[in-house]
Amino acid sequence: MKVTRLDLGGFELVVHEVGKGPVLALGHSLTFDHQMFQNQVEKLAQKHRVLLFDLHGQGESGAPEKYFTLDDIADDLDKALEMLGAKEVCWLGHSMGGMVGMRLAIRHPERVGALVLMNTSAEAEPSEVQDLYHYVNEGSRGLPSNKTTVDFLLGLMFSSGFRESQPERVAFFEDQLYNPPNPEGVYYAAHAVIWRDDVCEGLCSLDVPALIISAEDDSSVPPRHQEKIAEHLPGSRLVRIASCGHLSPVEQPGVVLGHIDEFLTTHWGTDE
Repeated sequence: MKVTRLDLGGFELVVHEVGKGPVLALGHSLTFDHQMFQNQVEKLAQKHRVLLFDLHGQGESGAPEKYFTLDDIADDLDKALEMLGAKEVCWLGHSMGGMVGMRLAIRHPERVGALVLMNTSAEAEPSEVQDLYHYVNEGSRGLPSNKTTVDFLLGLMFSSGFRESQPERVAFFEDQLYNPPNPEGVYYAAHAVIWRDDVCEGLCSLDVPALIISAEDDSSVPPRHQEKIAEHLPGSRLVRIASCGHLSPVEQPGVVLGHIDEFLTTHWGTDE
């Protein structure tokens, strides 16, 4: 897999690349990195040029040493895609990656030709949990130091059934929570997610095919958030996965891949 380090002025954004064809750009969930799509990449790369981003402050990527917004990330991604020669892409984003993808499409509509949005929200963080998430983020500064905090975060990521039946898979992500390469970068990225604005009205202006994936046991970003996206995004298709928590590409990799592959075959299957 090819690795490219892009200088965005003060920090590097790292992109892993594989395959050829129409460009499919992937953005991961908060606190993790491109590896969360490891069960889908091989299949997707058979027909597409797959760009797997480590988003700001996460994975191998750096970040500005100051507060930034999801809009800032979207603008940086537009620059990064231009540097990579990716004129138009299908953006596939999970959670934070989906939030960034919606903003990329709204702010730079010429860059995004299709959207796959998984377990994400177009709304501001609900007030009933915003203060709690802010408290946890300020306390950990991207580096959880106790099991209680990590268990809380894992409970938001996975369904209880998956945590019980697949402890070795959960352990991989637990290690990423305990040992992030750039804790301050994770802190700033989490701040951007927690204090995001609402972009529902912006979605109404988009004219792109879109697949929205929801999970019935997602306690982090419940299905009502994806339903709200579908209400505002013209021509979108919403699917819900049963017996699945927030990290749907990890819990139900085959089901998620099946929905994505069907969508891409119809809407993003020819060369640029």
